[in-house]
Amino acid sequence: MNKEEDKIYIIHQILSYGDLKEVQQLFRFYDRKEIKKAFIECPKKIYQPAVFYFIKNFILNLKNEKLKEEDYVRTFF
Repeated sequence: MNKEEDKIYIIHQILSYGDLKEVQQLFRFYDRKEIKKAFIECPKKIYQPAVFYFIKNFILNLKNEKLKEEDYVRTFF
């Protein structure tokens, strides 16, 4: 994978499926501002509800940011 070309994919995959150690490594790999921008501007519908809110509110500190849950959270029928 290419660090820049696949940035959005890498960020979302690690935020959604990675453990805390992998998330820490993500912040060493990319700047916090880049990660927030990717999360906000390029939503991916791959998150479970609890993971989405944990990443949004605690990891990225976006509590005051109004993001539509349906853009991020996958639903199972």
